[in-house]
Amino acid sequence: MINIGDAHGAVIRRFLTKLVTLTGPSTAFQELLSGIIMALILVYTVRFGLTEFNDKEGFAVAVIGMCVTWGIIDGILSFYSWEVDARRQTKVLRNEDNTSRESRLNEIVDSFSGTALDLLSNKCEREVCDTILDKELQSQEEFKEDEKSMKKSSLGCIFFSALGLIPVLTPLFFFDDLIEALEVSCILSAIFLFGVGFIMGPYLSVNRFILGAFLAGVSIVISVISVFTGG
Repeated sequence: MINIGDAHGAVIRRFLTKLVTLTGPSTAFQELLSGIIMALILVYTVRFGLTEFNDKEGFAVAVIGMCVTWGIIDGILSFYSWEVDARRQTKVLRNEDNTSRESRLNEIVDSFSGTALDLLSNKCEREVCDTILDKELQSQEEFKEDEKSMKKSSLGCIFFSALGLIPVLTPLFFFDDLIEALEVSCILSAIFLFGVGFIMGPYLSVNRFILGAFLAGVSIVISVISVFTGG
């Protein structure tokens, strides 16, 4: 007999896995942390008495607007950054500016900064990039497919940024007093952040518990500092 709870859990896992695949683990991780930190900034601003809200609904609208807007901005910037890089690298590979092979090679090498290729030795990295200069470019149809994938990735940025609202908004449904609800939000956010680090630990070859504690502590500290520095 199929357990309904397990079936629902499997569906949710597949859905989240697909979203992570669209954005990439590092981007999903980054956007999730950004969303939580953005929400916590407003939480601590209220708790420290620097901002006031007349009711829970007003706070909820403000924090949702903050996180979703941040996700939209990040998604748009992510897409257009990719677009600019892709078109520039296409010009380099086609040698539309008639520059020397060495100049083109240096630019291609630089474009792989921060990727897996950057982990190779300088010699191997340049050898790989040198072969790229002689490879056939993708068709216009294939480029359009890449654009579609990046647009989907941008939507993923919005989703993961908004996902950080869960520990902040959940207590509002169970507590009448806003400040009391936000106190619980801070606790839930710390637990949520610990959970994110616990899950991401194996991806980064870092101890689960250490990464979880680090993310929880650092994110909260950043949020508090941002309150007093106008962040």
